[in-house]
Amino acid sequence: MADTTLNLTNLLQQNIQNNTVFCAYKKPKENKINLITQKNTAIYKVADFTESGFVFVPFIDISEGIIFPLHLSDNKEFSIPKSKLKSTKNKSFSLKENQKETHEKLVQKTVNFLKNGQAEKIVISRKKCIKKTDFNSVATFIHLAHNYDNAMVYLWHHPKIGLWIGSTPETFLQIKNNHFTTMALAGTQKKKKNVVWQKKEIQEQQYVTNFITATLHKNNIAYKTTSPYTVKAGNIAHIKTDITGVLQPNFNLKKLITDLHPTPAVCGIPKSVSKHFIVENENYNREFYTGFLGELNFTSFKNRNKRNIENQSYHNTIKETNLFVNLRCMQVIKNTICLYIGGGITKDSVPENEFLETVEKSKILLNFII
Repeated sequence: MADTTLNLTNLLQQNIQNNTVFCAYKKPKENKINLITQKNTAIYKVADFTESGFVFVPFIDISEGIIFPLHLSDNKEFSIPKSKLKSTKNKSFSLKENQKETHEKLVQKTVNFLKNGQAEKIVISRKKCIKKTDFNSVATFIHLAHNYDNAMVYLWHHPKIGLWIGSTPETFLQIKNNHFTTMALAGTQKKKKNVVWQKKEIQEQQYVTNFITATLHKNNIAYKTTSPYTVKAGNIAHIKTDITGVLQPNFNLKKLITDLHPTPAVCGIPKSVSKHFIVENENYNREFYTGFLGELNFTSFKNRNKRNIENQSYHNTIKETNLFVNLRCMQVIKNTICLYIGGGITKDSVPENEFLETVEKSKILLNFII
C-alpha cells in the first residue's frame, strides 16, 4: 500500500541535500512511486545478475553496472504527489542549437560507412548541455511522473556518481517467474493524427526485431511476436513489436542480458562493429545513456485466499525483474543539465532529418524542465 504519511517531495529533496543514495521511480501504467534508499554510500557493482536490487547499467560494459542491494536498502511506496504544473514548452532551450553542423557531418560519415557495407544500422547520438541555476530535479521528476503514464520515470542519485532523471518508453526485459516480455522499439517521427511510416523507418525497426528474436533463438528460448504497430510517447511516435515467451527454470540471466545489450535500438547491426564505430566517432562518453535500469530479482507475494489477506501461509512468491532501456534521460551536474539524444541511422538516412529528429526527442524532457 502506498505511504501517504510522509511528504515525498520534501523527502527526495532532503535525500539529495544529505547525499543519500536512492532511486525514486514509477513504472509504466502504475500510479505509485517506489523509493529505494541505500543505507550507506558505498558503490556496489552487479556481479552475475542473481542479486536482488535496483540496477543502473551503462552502455559500454555491464560489469560496470551499479546496484542498490535490497538487503542493504529500504524499499517504500508512495502515492504520486499532486502537480498542477503543465508542460513549460520552453522554446528558448529548444532553439539554442549549436550542434547542427557537427551532428549532420557525423550522420553523413555514418551513412557513408553503411553504404560501404560494413554495417546495416548504427545509432548516433549527441549530448546537449544547458546552464540552469534554479533547476528543481525533484519537481521535474514528479512533473514527468504525472505526464508519462506509459513510461518508466525515474530520479536516480548517488553522491559518488551523480544525479540522473529519465522517462523511457522502452522495455529492455521483464520477467515474472519464468515468463518474459521485451520489445523492439524503433523508427521515429513527430506525432500526428495519421502516422505513415517510410521504408527507412520500417527497416530500422525490423533490424531490432530480427536481432532480438535471433538472440532468443540462440539461447534456445521459445517466443512469440506481435505484428509491428504504432505507439506514441510524448510528442513523437515509434514502431513497436512485442515479444513474449517462457524461460527454462535454469536459464542464465547474465548471458541473456549480455547477448541482448545493447540492442540495435540503441547501438546497431552488427553489434560489435556498431559499438566500435560509436565509441570512435561520437566523441563523448554516453555513460548510463542507452544502458538499462530497473528492478532485478525483486520478490513479491500473491495472495491465494482473498477472504483472509492477512494469512501469509496462502501467499505465492513471485520473482520479478523489470528492466528498461535508459532513453530520454538527462544528467544533472551542479548548474548544468545534460540531455542525451540520438537516432538510428541507415544508408537511406538524410542528415538534416536525423538532426531534426533529435530536436523533437529533446523536447520530451526540455518541455518539462522546471
